Amino acid sequence: MASVCGGMVSEAGWDRLTSLLLPIRHAAAVTTSAPIVRLCGAMSARMTAKVTYKCNNRCMKRVQAQAILGEMAASQHGLITSAQAAARGVDGVTLRRLRDARLLEPVGRGVYLISGAPAPTHLEIRIAWLRLDPARPAWERDGREEKDGVVSHRSACLLHQLGDIPAPNTELTVPGRLTTREPWVRLHRHDGPLPVDEITMVDGLPVTTVDRTVLDLLRDHADGGHAGGVIAEAERRGLLDLRALAHQLGQFGQRYAMAGVSGAELLSTLTAEAEQR
Repeated sequence: MASVCGGMVSEAGWDRLTSLLLPIRHAAAVTTSAPIVRLCGAMSARMTAKVTYKCNNRCMKRVQAQAILGEMAASQHGLITSAQAAARGVDGVTLRRLRDARLLEPVGRGVYLISGAPAPTHLEIRIAWLRLDPARPAWERDGREEKDGVVSHRSACLLHQLGDIPAPNTELTVPGRLTTREPWVRLHRHDGPLPVDEITMVDGLPVTTVDRTVLDLLRDHADGGHAGGVIAEAERRGLLDLRALAHQLGQFGQRYAMAGVSGAELLSTLTAEAEQR
């Protein structure tokens, strides 16, 4: 690569530029006609100015794009989507040049991490959630709209830091017909957005509350010992009212081969299983 006017020109581009300028400069050198010398000099100057303009324009677009994307990513844990970039006037060519210059690091389909920014916690969860509505900024989303989703089930346990339940997939609860092409993302469908009192914000992400998370795990027939571990830790940390929870657990007894038992009995069994693990 060669540097021209503060921009980088490929070797092929530089050779092409040189091949165009050399005949003009040679004509000026071999002639004794002052008008021709002036004409050749003017032509050379115009071509150089054109290259300078293109280089400066490209560099200016890149600087402006970096400023736009950097400001937005600062409120999204260093992440930006290609759809968000396009919505703010950063075209695909500029985005690709920033990526090629290693100023953007691809971390998911259409999702980038700003160079120099530390990788955020729970990166895969953030990528999956951003991709549900990729054009909207994260700060405009709270999981309570028709085209939005909420981190739930085992992924919610990770964000709440509860238990040691395995979470091989990213799990999100979504309204309506939202879909995903990612094989590692599991969507749980809900008839419309979740109630407001069942959503909380954790580290910039909308997440099901601890109560709702426990109910989701049991509804999904999670392993009893793992679910019991989540319940026990939540109770120890004062995040769960076991007496209130017990009133809602009776419906899940049959899922755990305990048909007809009360919610309190099921709760006691699950926490006992957790202690035996």
